[in-house]
Amino acid sequence: MADFSFDVVSKVDLNIIEEAISVAKKEIANRYDFKDSNPNIELLAKDNLIKLSCSDEYKVKALYDVLLTRLSKKGVALKNFQPQKIESALGGTAKQEVKIQQGIPADKAKEIVKTIK
Repeated sequence: MADFSFDVVSKVDLNIIEEAISVAKKEIANRYDFKDSNPNIELLAKDNLIKLSCSDEYKVKALYDVLLTRLSKKGVALKNFQPQKIESALGGTAKQEVKIQQGIPADKAKEIVKTIK
């Protein structure tokens, strides 16, 4: 009897995310609604995080929407991104962290194995 084995991998290519962030930054620099709001998108590859910051909560949401648009156009699955709560920062600004899901969570992996067996 032959034993068959396979591996399921779900990883996000950080280079594609970095490219999408640079395109989003260029778009934001040219948009009038972000003028004088100090928008910033930063990728922390080691921590699998994207940090967004802007002058207020609504502009952080708009910043996140621009980022998601650029990521979807690059073909990245948007289910891999988990936005956290928008927080107030010093100087009247707002910030948000977006976690990048690398791999399959343990509970989902157990469900997949159960379904296959």
